Amino acid sequence: MISALNNDRICNPWYYWVLYTGFMFIVVGIIVLFRKIYLELQNIKIIIKIFKQQFSSTYRNNVQIKKQKHLTDLSNFIPLRSYKVYTIDQTTSLERLYMLIEKAGKTTKFSFSTYHDDESNKNYFVIDFIQPSSSIIINVEISKISHVLNDKLQELLSIIFYSSNTIYTWNYLSFPPVDFLIYDHIYSMNTDKINPKNFISLQHQFKHWYNRTFKHDENCQQIVDFVDSDGPLCSCPYRPCKFPTDTWSLSMAIMYTFHEHLQLNENPLEQCLAITKLAIIIEEGRNRQQIEALRSPSIHT
Repeated sequence: MISALNNDRICNPWYYWVLYTGFMFIVVGIIVLFRKIYLELQNIKIIIKIFKQQFSSTYRNNVQIKKQKHLTDLSNFIPLRSYKVYTIDQTTSLERLYMLIEKAGKTTKFSFSTYHDDESNKNYFVIDFIQPSSSIIINVEISKISHVLNDKLQELLSIIFYSSNTIYTWNYLSFPPVDFLIYDHIYSMNTDKINPKNFISLQHQFKHWYNRTFKHDENCQQIVDFVDSDGPLCSCPYRPCKFPTDTWSLSMAIMYTFHEHLQLNENPLEQCLAITKLAIIIEEGRNRQQIEALRSPSIHT
């Protein structure tokens, strides 16, 4: 009995020592674990900070590059083919109108646009006779002209608009076209004979052609099966329309397709020439490589 009690006294200190040692190991282990977690969190914070700095730097550089492209890398508009301009006003000779009537009779495709000259406060309409190698541009001043000249101008316009010719415009025209009705020397034309089907709005056709030609990038989140449409998830910088209802302006179409800048304030004839340029490439079905070959080498993407 006495021996058992002595053994308990001897064992109890060891028992408490083992218990204490185990407890201390647990405490130290917890401290080491929390220390390791703290250091890992610090490393993660450093990595996130570095990533943010790199991302911000990359974003700023991309923004600067895009801004630089927009401001400095766009070249001036270049017509697809050479052209010659003939102005029709009160001073135009009958011989010139006879020549234009002959040329119009041999042409089946035209481009049409209008503009207002702020300096002279005069209105004009422009027609491009689209030829295989070059174009003829008539710049018609909307004003009173002599009866003889008016008759020949009516004959010229009749050849252009009354037959089965194709007339390219950018936007849809109302029929009878308001642009025709408000001008005295065009008003007398029999607008009932103008076939609306002869007028082709390139704005709608261009959007479909552009989306087929300049497809979404392989990393774009907008890619869906079977349909290559616009959408808010699109990250392609060369596709500015992000919704199916977005429409292209003529200036934007030239900018993104050819990396060229339309200077309509300096040369309003460029509007008609731009319509012709887009009409030709769409009709010929030119692909992306062919379009990029037309761009200036300094702005290839």
